[in-house]
Amino acid sequence: MKLRNHSVELIRDADAAFKKLKSAKDIELAIIDVMLATASQDESIFTIFETDNFKTTGLSLVEKLSKENNAFPRKALLFSHAVTKSIIDKIEIFAKK
Repeated sequence: MKLRNHSVELIRDADAAFKKLKSAKDIELAIIDVMLATASQDESIFTIFETDNFKTTGLSLVEKLSKENNAFPRKALLFSHAVTKSIIDKIEIFAKK
């Protein structure tokens, strides 16, 4: 991406990403790990229940951002190292929305 003169920023957890991206206006593409980490459980806006024991935090992040920020990109690349059918099914269902 940098080779094509796009700016790239690494954001280390879902809570930091939500804070940074909820008001962003110029994002063309978001690349998000489905199993993205969160801040500590005591501080996180993401719950163990909505994230399937923190296995689908990236999906919850995109969902929250799309409700909070109409400018958030419609293009998001989701990646995961998921191997369980239930998580893969959730990713596929989410991607079809």
